[in-house]
Amino acid sequence: MNADGTAEPVSGRRVAVVTLLVVALAGGATLVAAHGNHVSANPQVADDDLVVESAFVSEDGHLVVHRDDGGRPGEPVGHAGVEQGYHENVRVTLDAGVDAETTLWVVLHEDDGDGDGEFDPTDDPPLESFGSVAGRQVSVRPGDQPVYVSAPGQSAQRVDGGTVRVDRVAAAEDGRVEIRAVDGGRPGGVVGSTAVSAGVNENVTVDVDESFVAEQPEYFGVYVVLATAEGDVVDVGGEPVHSRLSLRTGDDGSDGGGADGVDVVTATTDDAGGAGDGDESGGVLALPGFGVVVALVAVVALLAAARLRED
Repeated sequence: MNADGTAEPVSGRRVAVVTLLVVALAGGATLVAAHGNHVSANPQVADDDLVVESAFVSEDGHLVVHRDDGGRPGEPVGHAGVEQGYHENVRVTLDAGVDAETTLWVVLHEDDGDGDGEFDPTDDPPLESFGSVAGRQVSVRPGDQPVYVSAPGQSAQRVDGGTVRVDRVAAAEDGRVEIRAVDGGRPGGVVGSTAVSAGVNENVTVDVDESFVAEQPEYFGVYVVLATAEGDVVDVGGEPVHSRLSLRTGDDGSDGGGADGVDVVTATTDDAGGAGDGDESGGVLALPGFGVVVALVAVVALLAAARLRED
């Protein structure tokens, strides 16, 4: 307001800053919303179960494994009930075992709400995410023991002293888990590795080359790849047995999912876990990428405030 009581003209700078802030907030909301009805599953060797790395479902429903039908989900071959919220390392028992290397679909389905908790493909249709089926394809081949890498997380894990933690590595024989840089959307050079034993290894910590970390932006991703003791990558369907891990640099005093004092625990018996046994967030949307959105929005808000004060 001017001294004479008339309205102060709105400067072009102020309009631009406010517009930028609104766009950033809207974009952040879109990115966060993208994590609703989300499934993550990686190439693996399956015995009688398929391991789903993580899932977020916006309502109580079913996690259903389908055969592939020309690039679309086909016949259901296994399912597990999931409550609304976030789940990790969900094991879905397959009605018919995998008898050859194949592609399967992991899809989230509605529940008809009749109270029986049973999956019915007629009454429980697939859930959607941005107009598409909430699911993904996964390469699978049969084996006597499960083989997979699982590195889920609801936020980017802070690299603590060059060490990262991998939630679970299942190996058919003694081998190595490798941290690899991202190279054109594929696993690149090895920047850290450690030995794993045959069986299910939990909370595996890996030292990562500190010079590599120093070259990364605050938020970055790496591949976690399973290899044999001789260093040959274990593959399924032409893809390495792997997971993606979201990381962040720096030490802001928060744990950020860091690896302080975490040791390798090897379980050589049956694979642990089951439907809904993983960490659940009670429906709070805090999946990988959410922290990035919050950080970006906060930075834009601070810049906007500073520019407005200049006017």
